[in-house]
Amino acid sequence: LVSDQAQGRVIGVGGPETLTMNQIVKGILAAAGCPDKPVKHLPMPLVHILARVLPAVMRDPPFEKAQVQAMQESVPVDIEELRRVFPVDLIPFGEALKEY
Repeated sequence: LVSDQAQGRVIGVGGPETLTMNQIVKGILAAAGCPDKPVKHLPMPLVHILARVLPAVMRDPPFEKAQVQAMQESVPVDIEELRRVFPVDLIPFGEALKEY
């Protein structure tokens, strides 16, 4: 993505709705044809330990410390800024999954 307005800035990308991680995962599972597959959760203390240990024993760990920190943040995306810099039509998550 190239835009003079975006030069040197970090712009959040999101959609017109606020979703939880569970809603996102369940939507993806439904789109993949397995809507009844249960979503499992790991206790966050265990996730923090794994984020430190896995990079030492795996070449390409499934997640890292920065991703764990991001999972714990709840920061809504300013879609008006996104629209100003990149004039795009935002569609709901479920609709985007159907198009995919």
